[in-house]
Amino acid sequence: MYKNWWFWEIAAALTSLISTSTILVVLASADGRPLSTWSLKVSLNALIAFLAAIGRLAMVVPVAECVSQAKWIYFQNRPRPLDHLELFDDASRGPLGVFWLLYGLKCQAILLSWGAFIITAFLLYDPFIQQVVAFQVQPLPTESARTVENMNSAQGIYRSGDGASAEIYVHVIWSWLVFPITLVLLALVFLTWIIWMTSKTGTAIWKSSTLPLLFSGLKGWNDVDLGVGNRVDLRGQAKVMTGIMKIADDGLLVFERV
Repeated sequence: MYKNWWFWEIAAALTSLISTSTILVVLASADGRPLSTWSLKVSLNALIAFLAAIGRLAMVVPVAECVSQAKWIYFQNRPRPLDHLELFDDASRGPLGVFWLLYGLKCQAILLSWGAFIITAFLLYDPFIQQVVAFQVQPLPTESARTVENMNSAQGIYRSGDGASAEIYVHVIWSWLVFPITLVLLALVFLTWIIWMTSKTGTAIWKSSTLPLLFSGLKGWNDVDLGVGNRVDLRGQAKVMTGIMKIADDGLLVFERV
């Protein structure tokens, strides 16, 4: 049941949102306070880094699945070059594939390219988070201070009064959080949009599964068109083959030549 809907993707997105919100709460509670008042055994930087890692990983997974689901919407919408199937699969695996997807689509599908951009942008999530916390040395007033001058002389002087000692304070640079927070919100919007588009177009929820391709066929091409061998030949032939994904009259899934 869960694989047929968006349970895990929504759960992962919420986990990322909770992790990011927790970072904000922790930083707000520590901002402007002496580092010595930090009571946890885990350091502030280690805690922020841990929460940031959870937030990034939890959001990349649903976005990658959305990019994979987008290819089924993309091909069901109108005729497309068949080699774009490989572009979408590569984009869901890493930044290099994202680059080739953006280059291959050439802004033909801006919103789908948006999802590919988000995957790449999440590489900058951790570096921005790491710039948020800074430490400043400031004087800390003390209630009293005593000094004794020239103790070996009968004329020695004893002084008392207020003083100050050096203390390390936590300083949060909130502007560094704008990019990570914006990125999480964009990812949430993209997830919502893909779920809505899947429902609107009636596209099956296949996501990153390759099984639909095993159960599909090519309609409208002859044996000469399909007589290719290695991967380079396959890719070259797919570039000139334009088709649309649809359900044939016999109920089978096909990519029909247009």
